[in-house]
Amino acid sequence: LANTVYNWADPDGTGPASAGVNVPMGAAGTIHINDRLTNNSAGNITVTYQVTASLGLCAGAPQNIDIVVQSAPELVLLQSKTICSGDNVNLEILLNPANTPAGTTFSWPDPDGTGSGTSQLNIPADPSGAVHITDVLYNGTAAPVSLIYSIIATAPNGCRGIPRDINVTVNPGA
Repeated sequence: LANTVYNWADPDGTGPASAGVNVPMGAAGTIHINDRLTNNSAGNITVTYQVTASLGLCAGAPQNIDIVVQSAPELVLLQSKTICSGDNVNLEILLNPANTPAGTTFSWPDPDGTGSGTSQLNIPADPSGAVHITDVLYNGTAAPVSLIYSIIATAPNGCRGIPRDINVTVNPGA
């Protein structure tokens, strides 16, 4: 009905979910709950919104809306490595929590365009201790050069983590 509004409390108390107060019903297909929910655990979590529709002073019965948030991998922040020109990067990309979720893969675009860095698709994260970035990098200058690998982690359920950068500094050769 026209003038119907929806109300719900913050279902997780501290965010990232949020409350809705007097949210207009809108036309069919209107999105009312647009929170960006994250899950970095090993399994799915459920966030329950208890929504009440109201028209004037008349409130309907509260209805539960369950949102299942599948797990997405989270990369450890600020990973970096320094190597000498001509050395192999040999870097293990780390997840937080470690190796979670199982079956995660890593992908990244070419970090230096036409240089010795390479792009990779769907490199398995497992097992613990696996080396993921194996490029041999060269620096023909007199100063250190930084390459940034922009890593995308993808869980087996298809959920992608937030892309993170890994900085590899290549010192000049002797």
